[in-house]
Amino acid sequence: MFFGAAELFRTQIQRIVLDPAIKIIILRLKNARHLDATSVMALEDLLLFMRGRGLHLVVSGATREVYRVLKKSGILVTLQQGCDRRRGESNIFLTNPRNPNLSTRAALKRAQEFLGGEKAEIRIYYDPQHKTATE
Repeated sequence: MFFGAAELFRTQIQRIVLDPAIKIIILRLKNARHLDATSVMALEDLLLFMRGRGLHLVVSGATREVYRVLKKSGILVTLQQGCDRRRGESNIFLTNPRNPNLSTRAALKRAQEFLGGEKAEIRIYYDPQHKTATE
Protein backbone atom coordinates (compact mmCIF):
# COMPACT_ATOMS: atom_id res chain seq x y z
CA MET A 1 0.00 0.00 0.00
CA PHE A 2 1.32 3.45 -0.76
CA PHE A 3 0.21 6.93 0.25
CA GLY A 4 -2.15 7.31 -2.71
CA ALA A 5 -4.20 4.31 -1.62
CA ALA A 6 -4.02 4.91 2.13
CA GLU A 7 -6.87 7.42 2.34
CA LEU A 8 -9.11 5.30 0.12
CA PHE A 9 -8.34 2.28 2.28
CA ARG A 10 -9.15 4.18 5.47
CA THR A 11 -12.46 5.62 4.24
CA GLN A 12 -13.63 2.33 2.72
CA ILE A 13 -12.97 0.34 5.89
CA GLN A 14 -14.47 3.03 8.12
CA ARG A 15 -17.60 2.93 5.97
CA ILE A 16 -17.73 -0.86 6.22
CA VAL A 17 -17.47 -0.92 10.03
CA LEU A 18 -20.49 1.37 10.33
CA ASP A 19 -22.57 -1.72 9.49
CA PRO A 20 -23.89 -2.86 12.91
CA ALA A 21 -23.45 -6.52 11.87
CA ILE A 22 -19.68 -6.06 11.60
CA LYS A 23 -17.85 -6.92 14.82
CA ILE A 24 -14.43 -7.91 13.52
CA ILE A 25 -12.38 -7.13 10.44
CA ILE A 26 -9.67 -9.55 9.38
CA LEU A 27 -7.25 -7.60 7.25
CA ARG A 28 -5.27 -9.96 5.04
CA LEU A 29 -1.96 -8.32 4.17
CA LYS A 30 -0.51 -11.19 2.15
CA ASN A 31 0.25 -8.94 -0.82
CA ALA A 32 1.17 -5.82 1.15
CA ARG A 33 4.71 -4.72 0.44
CA HIS A 34 6.70 -1.66 1.42
CA LEU A 35 4.25 0.03 3.77
CA ASP A 36 5.05 3.74 3.87
CA ALA A 37 4.43 6.15 6.76
CA THR A 38 1.05 7.23 5.39
CA SER A 39 -0.09 3.61 5.13
CA VAL A 40 1.04 2.89 8.67
CA MET A 41 -0.81 5.98 9.95
CA ALA A 42 -3.95 4.92 8.05
CA LEU A 43 -3.74 1.49 9.66
CA GLU A 44 -3.30 3.03 13.11
CA ASP A 45 -6.24 5.41 12.52
CA LEU A 46 -8.38 2.45 11.48
CA LEU A 47 -7.35 0.46 14.55
CA LEU A 48 -8.18 3.34 16.90
CA PHE A 49 -11.44 4.08 15.04
CA MET A 50 -12.51 0.45 15.44
CA ARG A 51 -11.44 0.22 19.08
CA GLY A 52 -13.44 3.37 19.82
CA ARG A 53 -16.53 1.52 18.60
CA GLY A 54 -15.79 -1.70 20.47
CA LEU A 55 -14.76 -3.53 17.28
CA HIS A 56 -11.75 -5.77 16.67
CA LEU A 57 -9.06 -5.76 14.00
CA VAL A 58 -7.08 -8.91 13.27
CA VAL A 59 -4.26 -9.03 10.72
CA SER A 60 -3.48 -12.16 8.73
CA GLY A 61 -0.97 -12.98 6.04
CA ALA A 62 1.55 -10.40 7.22
CA THR A 63 5.06 -10.86 5.88
CA ARG A 64 8.07 -10.52 8.16
CA GLU A 65 8.77 -7.18 6.47
CA VAL A 66 5.28 -5.88 7.31
CA TYR A 67 5.64 -7.22 10.86
CA ARG A 68 8.93 -5.32 11.29
CA VAL A 69 7.36 -2.08 10.02
CA LEU A 70 4.42 -2.45 12.40
CA LYS A 71 6.76 -3.21 15.29
CA LYS A 72 9.10 -0.28 14.55
CA SER A 73 6.17 2.12 14.22
CA GLY A 74 4.69 1.05 17.57
CA ILE A 75 1.37 -0.04 16.04
CA LEU A 76 2.08 -3.65 16.90
CA VAL A 77 1.76 -2.80 20.60
CA THR A 78 -1.64 -1.19 19.98
CA LEU A 79 -2.76 -4.09 17.79
CA GLN A 80 -1.79 -6.61 20.47
CA GLN A 81 -3.47 -4.73 23.34
CA GLY A 82 -5.71 -7.06 25.31
CA CYS A 83 -3.93 -10.19 24.12
CA ASP A 84 -2.76 -12.59 26.80
CA ARG A 85 0.60 -13.47 25.28
CA ARG A 86 1.17 -16.17 27.94
CA ARG A 87 -1.88 -17.98 26.55
CA GLY A 88 -0.62 -17.49 23.00
CA GLU A 89 -3.24 -14.90 22.05
CA SER A 90 -2.39 -12.64 19.14
CA ASN A 91 -4.12 -10.27 16.74
CA ILE A 92 -1.50 -10.66 14.01
CA PHE A 93 -0.70 -13.83 12.10
CA LEU A 94 2.31 -14.11 9.82
CA THR A 95 2.11 -15.73 6.42
CA ASN A 96 3.55 -19.19 5.92
CA PRO A 97 4.93 -19.44 2.36
CA ARG A 98 4.26 -23.19 2.31
CA ASN A 99 0.60 -22.70 3.19
CA PRO A 100 -0.51 -19.06 2.90
CA ASN A 101 -4.01 -19.86 4.19
CA LEU A 102 -2.83 -20.97 7.64
CA SER A 103 -2.60 -17.39 8.89
CA THR A 104 -6.15 -16.67 7.76
CA ARG A 105 -7.36 -19.84 9.47
CA ALA A 106 -5.66 -18.70 12.70
CA ALA A 107 -7.20 -15.23 12.30
CA LEU A 108 -10.66 -16.77 11.89
CA LYS A 109 -10.12 -18.77 15.08
CA ARG A 110 -9.10 -15.56 16.86
CA ALA A 111 -12.23 -13.84 15.57
CA GLN A 112 -14.31 -16.71 16.95
CA GLU A 113 -12.67 -16.16 20.35
CA PHE A 114 -13.84 -12.54 20.27
CA LEU A 115 -17.36 -13.61 19.35
CA GLY A 116 -17.56 -16.35 21.95
CA GLY A 117 -20.67 -18.43 21.33
CA GLU A 118 -22.18 -15.88 18.98
CA LYS A 119 -22.87 -17.26 15.51
CA ALA A 120 -20.67 -15.64 12.89
CA GLU A 121 -21.44 -14.78 9.32
CA ILE A 122 -18.18 -14.81 7.42
CA ARG A 123 -17.85 -12.58 4.39
CA ILE A 124 -14.68 -13.13 2.43
CA TYR A 125 -15.30 -10.07 0.28
CA TYR A 126 -17.49 -7.45 1.86
CA ASP A 127 -20.67 -6.78 -0.08
CA PRO A 128 -22.78 -3.99 1.42
CA GLN A 129 -25.77 -5.19 -0.64
CA HIS A 130 -25.60 -8.68 0.91
CA LYS A 131 -28.63 -9.62 3.00
CA THR A 132 -28.25 -12.13 5.80
CA ALA A 133 -30.73 -14.92 6.45
CA THR A 134 -32.21 -12.88 9.33
CA GLU A 135 -32.82 -9.75 7.24
